[in-house]
Amino acid sequence: MDRHDDVPILNQQPQLQQKKCHGNRRNQRFRRKCRAHKMKPTKMEKLIKKRNCIHKKNQKNNFIRRTTNTNIELTIRKNNQSQPITTTTDLNKRKRDISLQELSKTNITIPETTSSISIVQLSSKKMKNLSKTITNPIINANNSDMNRNTNYRRPMYLTRSSHILCQILNKTLNYSLKKKDEQQFIYLQLELLDQQYCLERDQELWQSYLDIGIQQHIWPDQLYTMAKTNDFDLCKEYLMNYIQNIKKQLNQYQLELAKQQFRTCPIIELSFEQIEHRLKELVNRERKYLSKRNNKQLIKFNDDIYEKDLFKTISTYFPKTNEQDDYTNELITIRQKQAEIWQEQLMLEMRILCKFLPQNFNHLENFIAPIAYLPLNNNEKIVAVKNKHYKIIQEGKRIWLNYFLNIYEIKLQEYEEQYQNKFNKLESQLLDKSIINGHTIGVSPEPYLDLISNPFNKRQWNYLSLGPSYIRLNQSAIRPKSQQLTGIKDEHKDIYKKVENHLVEKPHCIPRTKPIFKEYSNHLLDYLNHSYFTPLPYKDQLQALEQAQIVGSIRQIIKNMDLIIRLTDKGHNFYIGLAIEFEKKIEKFFSDTNAFIELSYNPFNEILDKVIELLNKLYSKKLIWKWQYEEMMPDRTKCELAHLYFNPKTHKDGIPVRPIENTIHASTTKISKLLDKI
Repeated sequence: MDRHDDVPILNQQPQLQQKKCHGNRRNQRFRRKCRAHKMKPTKMEKLIKKRNCIHKKNQKNNFIRRTTNTNIELTIRKNNQSQPITTTTDLNKRKRDISLQELSKTNITIPETTSSISIVQLSSKKMKNLSKTITNPIINANNSDMNRNTNYRRPMYLTRSSHILCQILNKTLNYSLKKKDEQQFIYLQLELLDQQYCLERDQELWQSYLDIGIQQHIWPDQLYTMAKTNDFDLCKEYLMNYIQNIKKQLNQYQLELAKQQFRTCPIIELSFEQIEHRLKELVNRERKYLSKRNNKQLIKFNDDIYEKDLFKTISTYFPKTNEQDDYTNELITIRQKQAEIWQEQLMLEMRILCKFLPQNFNHLENFIAPIAYLPLNNNEKIVAVKNKHYKIIQEGKRIWLNYFLNIYEIKLQEYEEQYQNKFNKLESQLLDKSIINGHTIGVSPEPYLDLISNPFNKRQWNYLSLGPSYIRLNQSAIRPKSQQLTGIKDEHKDIYKKVENHLVEKPHCIPRTKPIFKEYSNHLLDYLNHSYFTPLPYKDQLQALEQAQIVGSIRQIIKNMDLIIRLTDKGHNFYIGLAIEFEKKIEKFFSDTNAFIELSYNPFNEILDKVIELLNKLYSKKLIWKWQYEEMMPDRTKCELAHLYFNPKTHKDGIPVRPIENTIHASTTKISKLLDKI
């Protein structure tokens, strides 16, 4: 028989040489993107150097992690290594002709070359140990997968940036990890404790399943499907074997942790018990979601058992007739249709939250006439026309969206009425006998942009769309320690002073010399230190850093383009426009109203001296009490001149401004506060 291998080499066509890639492909791709954004070559090279430095650091840290992971896998799987295999096959034959089945039947030892090891070791995974006695074939077949080590998905704080993980570990241990052997020791310990924590939570969950099932003497259908049997005892045995397998894995990790304890710890300043205790706190904080997930699964497990038990009792006490079966099927179909409508409504609500409306909403823009004409050499009118067109489309989509939501509510109400009618009839018988298009206009509140083009990218615009009432997450946690200490000092002083002044006055009248004030001050300081210096979870820290970078980039754009950002009048969003245009609106307001005059000098000292002189006169003539005099007296270090600021009225044509007078820190503020009390 002819073989293709016998064809002469001369008849084969010469292979074409592949083109070599000169330079780093990663840097070439980055340069291509920078050129697309029209970036200068000097700036491009600076960014590439910075990027390569960060990449080298990450490679070093990832190497440390990989070594720790391999050490864990080698130590745990040490007992599962394959034995050498003997064969009687002719060694002169080609290796590809030796099949795995033939290798398992032969008796000669193959020399351990690199190629032979790669072929032989696969057979040990497929070999079955037939010498063991099989007690129950169903349970052994179902537990074949459980005998393998359960590899849990590694959490985000162990897989993402090692630089942030190192910062978290420094705060957790209260010790800076600078040496590689210290980092490697801590990473290995952290990996082991993380896997141990997951196994413990998993063991608790399955033990709860077993206890509830034995107590109720019933299992959910899902568990019968997993065990591949309908017998109660076999399902119970399946659960017990699963828990036993988890215990074996837990013992392996506990042995590894015990070996870690006897190794020489590179960190001399901390004991092994302190390191283990603090790392356990870190794992518990990062993996807290596992307990919540287990609680939800237990609730679902109990609900499934209750549903099955209830159905069993109803079917025994009330034997079904054909008519009752029809009613039951109708009730099930009504609920299924209702669930479909709920799902569609939920999908629409989630799309609204994610700012991705359904595709049929885009057709509304085709009904509204596009902007066919724009005035020449008049930027104000161009921006006003564009914003008006945008607002018409947005309002139209909001009306259409409310109409859709009302339709869902009406349909759900109709199905609910049908369900109640059918259910009442059945009860009387028993008693007798959701392609996304991301570039469309949404309905969520957004900043009012008084510009021809949008200078912000998507992330910056989404952050500005959160509005002025949004508070940035964990701002103090990412600040330097010196700033955190200053913040603790200021907060402590402010809170303590308010509490002390309240307790000294009537009706408490506690003297300031009492030791309770000192105790309260120490407790308050400890609480603030704990709140400020407790390490954040990895996800929260990433989110805080990302939001800080977005805010910094927004400020840089506003500064470079000479923009102004203000709160809108009678609105809950921002106004963004050119500072020069906003100044023109203010000048127009002054010229139209003639209600305000711009001062050529600062009258702050003059006003403050007059207020102090007036209060001194009233006190010298005994027209006011001493406590009133002290409460109304302005503080020169904290007072400032009252001033005007303006908020734009975006809901009106031409966007006029509303003047607001700021007198919070004026010289007469304390007098007005006392008069308000009277």
